[in-house]
Amino acid sequence: MLYDKTLKIIKALSKDNLSGATEIEAKALEAFTYFIGHTQDGSLSSFRNKITTLCIQLAQAQSSMSSLFNLSNDILHLSHAEKSVKGIKESLTTYFTNYDSTDSILRYAVEFLLENSCIVTHSRSSLVLQILTKINPGIHVICTESRPLNEGRRLASELASSGARVTLVVDTAIYSLLPKAECVLVGADAVTPLGVINKIGTMGIAAVATEQGIPVYVATSLHKLFPYPLPISLRDYHEVWEQPPGDIEVENFYFDLTPFSHINNFLTEKGVLDPSKITENIQSIQVAPQLLSMLAQRTPR
Repeated sequence: MLYDKTLKIIKALSKDNLSGATEIEAKALEAFTYFIGHTQDGSLSSFRNKITTLCIQLAQAQSSMSSLFNLSNDILHLSHAEKSVKGIKESLTTYFTNYDSTDSILRYAVEFLLENSCIVTHSRSSLVLQILTKINPGIHVICTESRPLNEGRRLASELASSGARVTLVVDTAIYSLLPKAECVLVGADAVTPLGVINKIGTMGIAAVATEQGIPVYVATSLHKLFPYPLPISLRDYHEVWEQPPGDIEVENFYFDLTPFSHINNFLTEKGVLDPSKITENIQSIQVAPQLLSMLAQRTPR
């Protein structure tokens, strides 16, 4: 069945540890678009129930990726605002068509960063990759490996293929090279009232950069804003050490929280925003009732 196939695709997103948040969003949008476009019309209540189940599964797929939560939240609001299956399909189709804000972010970000010749980045953000390849030919980008899965190596290869000058270092070596950079540019998995959740190590880089007077910028769509604090979850320790000896306890933290005090600006589809403007946008988010119970389980106490 089409519904079961879509549900399976959405559940599979929970196991994707290599793709960036933007890429995972695209996969979720593709699954929903296909479902909306090909499902047979049924009763309004049945159709809404299926959408609700898909949305809850999507919101739970990657607990640190607020864009998936907000996508689910928006779909639920739209599906309950319409009074027919046809109306829901038309409303969601329009929403999906206009969802991607990448071009607007790129326009603002490239103009803002145009004069920079050396930039530090951490982990792999597909949005950051696009920005860096459009700033200027031959830009020097200093990348971290971003352990434990080393997605920074992939980013380094992609940047080098685009013509950038690339330096790759192990994560903790980045502190020695920060003084060479004019700014730090990272992506985000979520932006909460307490700060930015991104790949583990981001907080340390941002803190040291701030201390040294190097500006820190976060490239993100406003889809990644989240109205509550989020827990920092652990992932499979085998990614860090496949067979640790003895009774060694290995903890694989994937993300950390960078407070707004270590971030200068956000590069968004609405322009370059400071942390106070981001906070205003976060406070304006209205959560659909169907997701409130899930929030109680995932927000830290």
